[in-house]
Amino acid sequence: TGQNTGDVDRADVEVQNAQMTLAGGTLYITGEIVNLGDAPALINSFAGAALDGSGMVVAADYTLTLTRYLAPAGDEGGADRTPFIITADAAEDGDYSDFATYFDADVGDEMLLPGLSLDLAGAYFDNFDSLHLVGSVTNNGSETMNVAVVAGLYDKDGLVLDAATTSLPIYVEPGATVPFQFAYFSNVNWNSDAAQAVDMDKQPVQFFAMTASRSATAAWTISRSCMARASPKA
Repeated sequence: TGQNTGDVDRADVEVQNAQMTLAGGTLYITGEIVNLGDAPALINSFAGAALDGSGMVVAADYTLTLTRYLAPAGDEGGADRTPFIITADAAEDGDYSDFATYFDADVGDEMLLPGLSLDLAGAYFDNFDSLHLVGSVTNNGSETMNVAVVAGLYDKDGLVLDAATTSLPIYVEPGATVPFQFAYFSNVNWNSDAAQAVDMDKQPVQFFAMTASRSATAAWTISRSCMARASPKA
C-alpha cells in the first residue's frame, strides 16, 4: 500500500519482579524489563494495562520511565535490565484482578560506553515523607554528553516498588561532574506502605546518554547498584 517494509529482528526480553498496586485512585504497575538474549536490546515502546476478572482491560497507559538500551543477558553491571513504572487513573472500588505488559523491542548494535561514571551520594526522606536520591555523573570521556538518569526502588524480595527518571540540568563536558537529584517517586512518596517496604540497600541507578550534538535517542547505558541508607518515617 505504498508503505516501506523490512526485516525486523525482535529482541528476547521479558518482564520480571513485577507487581500492581492501587493507592489514592492510581494504579501502579512496576517491574523490570530484562534482556534474555545474547545481543543488546532496544526498547522502542512499553505499556501496561490492568485487567478485570474476565480479562478485560479496565485501565491502561504507557511509560517513558525506563532505560531504552539493554546490554546482553548476564551483563556484570546489571545493564541487561531496567526498572519501570506505569501509572493509570483508577477507581478505588474497581476490579483489578491482573495486569499485562506490552512492548516493542528490537535487537540492537553493541554500543561503547562513553566514559561516564555515576556515584550515588545518599538517600533521605524529607519532612513531607518524600524520598530523595542524590548523586552525580562524571564525564571521563572526550565528548560533551547530554545525560538522563533512571532509578529503581525495590523491596527486600526484589520486587520493584517504584521508578523515576530525570535529566541532568546541563550538558556534561569532558572532565566535568554534574549533580542530580530524584525528588519525586510517584508511588513511594504517596503510599506509606510502599515507603515502608523500600529496601534502602538496593537502589540500582542507571544512566543513558547521548552526545550533545546528536538528536538521536539514548545511545549508551551503564548500570550500577549504588548503596545508600535511610529509614522511612513511621
